[in-house]
Amino acid sequence: MREALEVRLPLPVGAGVPAVRAAGYRPELARSLGELHAAAVQPGALDPQTSELVRLRCAIWHQCRVCKSLRWVADGERVLDESDAEKVADYERSDLGDRQKIALRLTDAFMTVPGDISAELRHQVRQYFSDGEVVAMLLNIIAWTQQKLLVSFALDIPPDASALTGLVFDETGHYSFGEALG
Repeated sequence: MREALEVRLPLPVGAGVPAVRAAGYRPELARSLGELHAAAVQPGALDPQTSELVRLRCAIWHQCRVCKSLRWVADGERVLDESDAEKVADYERSDLGDRQKIALRLTDAFMTVPGDISAELRHQVRQYFSDGEVVAMLLNIIAWTQQKLLVSFALDIPPDASALTGLVFDETGHYSFGEALG
């Protein structure tokens, strides 16, 4: 288990959270990854609840402390009830709906061995999601898999280690951290 604030990469001097400071090593690449991320998570192509389930599954799978500490907030409200957020870790045995479980199955398969996605899972996905929703979901998974870099260097330090924090997206898909959530 990693220490809570262990950092495995010497950071450039300056202010800001460790992930932002680390981006200073390759700012042009960090900007490009940020734009890819923003484009992938733009609101609209996939409902916010499914997007949040996918984001949380990626966070759990990659053990990203930042993403696990965030909850997507839109118009001042969480897009997903916390009781549903807690079901993501063991979703197969939960009472989440079929659509939600299928989205999480696809997330797991795409993160682990995408070439082995079964015909059965593909069929289930096609029953519940449009082509545009599938593409949006896969791009969401790609976007939320970028945290592997942060996790591998222990730069996944939450904005507030003592509380869940709001995650807010603007209309272009760029995010900011909101208030601590009760």
